[in-house]
Amino acid sequence: MMNSNPQLTPRVIRLENCQVLFENRNVEKNSPPAVSDQSEVSTVSSDESLCADFLQKPSVPACSVNDSATNPRKRTVSEGGDERPFRLLAQPLEDKSALPPLHTYIRQQIEVFTVEQADMDQRAPGRKNPIRLHQVGLRCIHCRHLPQRAKRAVCFPTSVARVYHAVSDMKFDHFSRCAGLPESVRAKLHQLREGQKSYKKHEKKKKKTAGKSSFTSTAQYYHDAALLMGMIDRDGGVYMKNHLSPLKQEDQENSLTALTLALQNSLPRAEPPRKRAKIGSLTTPTLCDSTVSKMLLQYQMSPKPLFVNERPRMLQALSPTVQSRLIFDEDKRRITQVKLPYLSPKKIDVPQVNTRVSLQSPQTSPATGVILLSSPRDEQYLNEIHCFIRKQVEVFAADASDVNAPAPGRRQRIILGQVGIRCIHCAALPAQQRLKRAVCYPPSMKGIYHAVSNMKFDHFTVCQSLPTNVKARFEQLYSSEKPQNTRVRTIKGARASPMGQFYVESALSLGLVDTETGIRFRSPRPKVSKLPDMTGMSALLFAATDPTIRDVYFQSKSNRTIEKAHT
Repeated sequence: MMNSNPQLTPRVIRLENCQVLFENRNVEKNSPPAVSDQSEVSTVSSDESLCADFLQKPSVPACSVNDSATNPRKRTVSEGGDERPFRLLAQPLEDKSALPPLHTYIRQQIEVFTVEQADMDQRAPGRKNPIRLHQVGLRCIHCRHLPQRAKRAVCFPTSVARVYHAVSDMKFDHFSRCAGLPESVRAKLHQLREGQKSYKKHEKKKKKTAGKSSFTSTAQYYHDAALLMGMIDRDGGVYMKNHLSPLKQEDQENSLTALTLALQNSLPRAEPPRKRAKIGSLTTPTLCDSTVSKMLLQYQMSPKPLFVNERPRMLQALSPTVQSRLIFDEDKRRITQVKLPYLSPKKIDVPQVNTRVSLQSPQTSPATGVILLSSPRDEQYLNEIHCFIRKQVEVFAADASDVNAPAPGRRQRIILGQVGIRCIHCAALPAQQRLKRAVCYPPSMKGIYHAVSNMKFDHFTVCQSLPTNVKARFEQLYSSEKPQNTRVRTIKGARASPMGQFYVESALSLGLVDTETGIRFRSPRPKVSKLPDMTGMSALLFAATDPTIRDVYFQSKSNRTIEKAHT
């Protein structure tokens, strides 16, 4: 019986007529198929060439995608006569306004499905964790019927936040190798990839001028869109809310099921960056920005001065906008929009001794003006080649000749009094005759270690001013240096410390300090007894953080103790 469904296209009707001919071929070879309408007989006879091709070729699962007029996201794929519905990841209207064109098109080629028993029985050699029944997965709609598929044809995100990363992996690894991808889709993807660079440049300019984007990032949009589709996090992966079984009592605190269901109809879109910054500042109160307050936080009586209530683990995946809508039990502590007084330390007015050096304050260097970088403790914490290099490097304060010296590759201008390091063998040479990295100006004390390492590789290997014995010793150490020999060498009873940290502590002992304009020599250190505010907790704080006044503090404290004992 011919199919007379008026909704089918003429081509589909003709293919069904061919199928009827194929079934009745052995019964009535010479007689035409019995039909009720003469027009259908003429249609079949006029399409004999199409039927002949169909009858000669073996039956192959035909993948014809039929768009649904009611829901463009729900489609069906016919595989050998079996139509299986699937749901696209794409949201046509929202994607077009919030995502780049490439992501918008990629999402139209990916379906969202839930794992069935047949999916669990399939082999997956590279999969780390086994999949579970009803777990949510993503797969390509073009090769879903193929027995052998290209890499990343199917992905199972471990959380809703990983949906974006799964799609990105499919974009890079799968669609360029997909065997079932139509040529028109392949050409469209290639065209969109070529235009991706220009789109990114346009979006950067657009955000700078407008700053009113509906979504803060592509990843945030993927997360919010997945929540709106009904995806929620559960132990073991992502699930659809309609496939979830009731939660056990012990699992309710670590799951977002109830929270997501309650907020499903009221989830707001991701806020613009400016509003997001305001929400973030209200959620987490900002403490004092002064350096003294930051150091005082280390001496709080409570080990967790900013203790936050123990929220469910999966709640951290939600955006701050959604988190602000949630209401927790009153008996649990939480950070509110009001700054609690016990969270902020008391302000102490003390002179800035070990924080930042004012540009107007006079900078003083040692009497000689130049000191060696090496110290007697180097052999306890550094390897042989670093100990040797530090003896060939000196610390100096830039004078007028250093400031005016030509430096073609230097990014920032040198300021009078700024501290630098240089090779002691090239120091007397004119600036034009010095080789590469003979002089370095680290931006901070943490950069001294990297500056010395660069001098070791770039300068001392080519330095022409090295004495013969020094050069021979350096070549010996440089050639014998291996990864196992570069570790920090310690002696028995010495405290192990990384080389970078030791460089900072050594610089502090030399009287160096970080400033906004680089490293400087510290001003003559004041005596604790002459500072009216340097008593009690303030003096103890600076003695603990400033090794240059530590001895003075404890000496003055012992003197005061002796005086009180005599009185």
